[in-house]
Amino acid sequence: MIYKKNKKAFKNKLNAYAVILCGGKSSRMQKNKAFLQVKKENKNIFLYEWQKKRLEKIFKKVFISSKDIYTHNTIQDLQKDFHPLNALLSIKEYFKDYNKNTQIFIIAVDYICVNKNIIKKLYYKNAIAKDTKTHYLCGFYTLEELKLISNNSFYKIKDFATSCNKNTLKIKKRLANINHQFEILKKSKIIY
Repeated sequence: MIYKKNKKAFKNKLNAYAVILCGGKSSRMQKNKAFLQVKKENKNIFLYEWQKKRLEKIFKKVFISSKDIYTHNTIQDLQKDFHPLNALLSIKEYFKDYNKNTQIFIIAVDYICVNKNIIKKLYYKNAIAKDTKTHYLCGFYTLEELKLISNNSFYKIKDFATSCNKNTLKIKKRLANINHQFEILKKSKIIY
């Protein structure tokens, strides 16, 4: 019986990989957002662990992209500057031998309002999320799209997304990320 449950759970996973971006500067937060503490089942865990655990239920494999978190399944961002495009460069390099149509879900560690239904809709449209603004770090990119990035090829992630003609999916729910410590408390009901 246990085997069937596990098999069914795997069968429902998306045929894609997820990468949680944890290598940001967090200048407004003044500390690494990945290491914010959240409560899960009466236990404090780091935000990146919470994000990884919930995404593991949806994807066949979940990775962490970071300069300084060294767990297994970490894609180390070797670029010296803090910039999302540098993380995408490292991700592109990691997946270089995979099929060009491989879909990779990119999500910043502090996007806590993105649920399974939103992720599935993004997957089937190969899109990035959009509410009142476009969220370039919340959506799917194919390896072929990531291959458009090279050192200094784009200054802004918006330019990269435009160059690969990314689909956007309008989301009714606001997908704000966390920029200040008080916001984690305000949004804590979402995390539990």
